[in-house]
Amino acid sequence: MRDEGKEKALNTAETILNAITVDEAIGIFRRTESWIIEILQTSTEDFLALNNQFKIYHRESKNISENVLRIIDSLTDRQLTTTFDQLRSIVEGFYQLSEQFTSQIETYEVELKKSFHKIENLRISYQNFRQVVISSPLLLINEDRRNSLPETAQKNIEQIKRILSEIESLLNDFVEKAQENTLFLSDIKKDNYNHLQRLNDNIEIGFELFYRKHKEANQFSAALKEQAESNATYVSNIITNLQYHDIIRQKIEHIQRTHHDIISELEKFLNEASDEAMIHNKAKTYIKIRDISGLQAAQLIHANNQYQLAIQEIFKGLEEIGNNMIAINSMCENLVGKSGQSKKYYLENIIENLHGALQYNQKLMDLTHQINERTHALKAIVNALNERNGQLFDLTQNYFTSQAQTIPQTQTDTSYQEWMTLNHECTLHQQQILNISQELQQKINTLYQQIDDFLKEGNVLESFQKVSLTIPDLINLLQKSIKDVNEFLYLNSSISQKISSEIQQAVFQVKYYELFENNCGKIINELNTLNIRLNYGYELTAKEREENLKLLKSRYTMASEHLIHDQLSQMDNIAEVLSGNSEKIIEIANQKSDPDDDNLELF
Repeated sequence: MRDEGKEKALNTAETILNAITVDEAIGIFRRTESWIIEILQTSTEDFLALNNQFKIYHRESKNISENVLRIIDSLTDRQLTTTFDQLRSIVEGFYQLSEQFTSQIETYEVELKKSFHKIENLRISYQNFRQVVISSPLLLINEDRRNSLPETAQKNIEQIKRILSEIESLLNDFVEKAQENTLFLSDIKKDNYNHLQRLNDNIEIGFELFYRKHKEANQFSAALKEQAESNATYVSNIITNLQYHDIIRQKIEHIQRTHHDIISELEKFLNEASDEAMIHNKAKTYIKIRDISGLQAAQLIHANNQYQLAIQEIFKGLEEIGNNMIAINSMCENLVGKSGQSKKYYLENIIENLHGALQYNQKLMDLTHQINERTHALKAIVNALNERNGQLFDLTQNYFTSQAQTIPQTQTDTSYQEWMTLNHECTLHQQQILNISQELQQKINTLYQQIDDFLKEGNVLESFQKVSLTIPDLINLLQKSIKDVNEFLYLNSSISQKISSEIQQAVFQVKYYELFENNCGKIINELNTLNIRLNYGYELTAKEREENLKLLKSRYTMASEHLIHDQLSQMDNIAEVLSGNSEKIIEIANQKSDPDDDNLELF
């Protein structure tokens, strides 16, 4: 970067004193002042707003945890548990069937939803296939230097379009029927318990529902508590990152105060006579500016990096909190959904409706048959789709093969090779379509087999024993427990939805993220300019400026800052510094620095 002449100039008082005028130096520090003020104001505004938001989130997170504990206490009440244990054997057979049916519905629904992804993948593959085939006539037209296709090619294209249109119709039919099935399954899950009550099934189903909720509450307790505690952890981490702003602000305010002091020193030189003492003090101030500007440029680089990292950590925490809130809300809605529909009639007619379970068993079978028929309809569509695939692929292959024979193969003309490339691309898309179609076929076959297996084993209900007439007390316990649980679940659901929505808004309320980085960049550029001019007496290339900034970042630490200032304040003869002692000062300072000083002790 520097030759011998430049190296010699580096250590001369003339280089230091002539590198920049006092007015220029004052102008630079005054410009940085406005940027620093803007950084302090805007970043403080953002962090204070976020800090206020997350104080609320932290409190609400604790409320959720407390509500979860209350829910668990309500569902694991000793008296209620004991009473249920006494009646467990009565509904055991029904519970097994209901559990099997519910599991079957949930599994079917999950697998059915997965088929949507296969259809969308198929649709994309068909679109890619169509694009290759439909664009191929352009190559034939260009080859023959004419404006229309050969009649056979045109006929093939029209046939391909027709089959693709039929395939598109089949895909739409599949999606429509699959959506109907999904809604059908949703209706089953949503209306199932109301239907059970209409079938005078309150005693067995009411017990089964509450027992399931009791069991699920025990299973979910650890997950709910873990989610709530996770929220508290993320909130705590966010608050920790919010506190970084105070450290960053203190460092920037320190830089601001240093600039004020330097401006005051520089302004004195404007009014003083240019004697030896003034020149001595001016050179000393310039050396301090040189070293401080380099140090502060490096400090701002670290401060900006830590600021950006803190914001990123806050955003990451926001996202995780939002995800956890959604998870908690989902689990709460699941529990509410299993009790909300039966809350009004729960076990009220338990004695007179003993035989309702048999009717429910028949209803289960009817629903299962409907699911089976709906699955068969989907299977028929997939079979038709496979049939169209065979027609499409045969027709396409004949089209490419026949038209390839009409294209001359010469060394100078690449049309034939381009045509074969299109053929290859089309073959790849065909294989992709076949693979996805086979996966879809396998998934539908699996669904069909699951329903068929359930049909063979479904009629497993047995006669229930008569229910004791002493269960009214149990009904009262159940109603009280349901009331308490629903109350706390509703509170948690409301809190989760509210906080999740507010978190999404809080992300967009951080307005000055880029401004902080841009202003830091402008200040660093000014300080780097000062350091370069006072070091070398002239401007450097962009590459040299970047290297100088990297050098500053690696050489200057907090220890070197203090030692440089101490040594400069103790020197009487400025020639000591100009003769090279500044390099020794930095070297001594770095020797005394800890490895962590490279981080400038910001955090």
